Amino acid sequence: MKKLTSLEDFKTAIANFEMVSNEEEMNKVADKFKDEFEDPIVISLKDYMDCVYATVEDEVKDWSDYIDYSLYLFDIAGEDSDDIFVVKTESGYCVIYENVPMDDEDEEMDEDEEMEEGEEEGCCCGDKEDCCKDKNKK
Repeated sequence: MKKLTSLEDFKTAIANFEMVSNEEEMNKVADKFKDEFEDPIVISLKDYMDCVYATVEDEVKDWSDYIDYSLYLFDIAGEDSDDIFVVKTESGYCVIYENVPMDDEDEEMDEDEEMEEGEEEGCCCGDKEDCCKDKNKK
């Protein structure tokens, strides 16, 4: 088991991110780094990168092909990082980070996203009771 620290390590990990650490190995990672995190989450690098790719695709669409994901991982999980670790195990790669509970700001963001979903359903202002589209029809 090895915590990745160099850019070359991260390039190799991105090239092989389909190699998934098994559950037993991820439990060992959690145990090994238990002093680094109060409430750790350990997931495969594949699952982590699937979320990153989906977020990037949603946020920057056409620019996603220009992102250097190995450099991204190096920036957030390199040797100076204590927030997130990428670990090479015998069978693959996994990521460990602190489980951060949602705070009030996160809940507000979720409410904003729900309103945006309502807008997509045909309401441009989020007020379905007194929608401006209905007013413009009159």
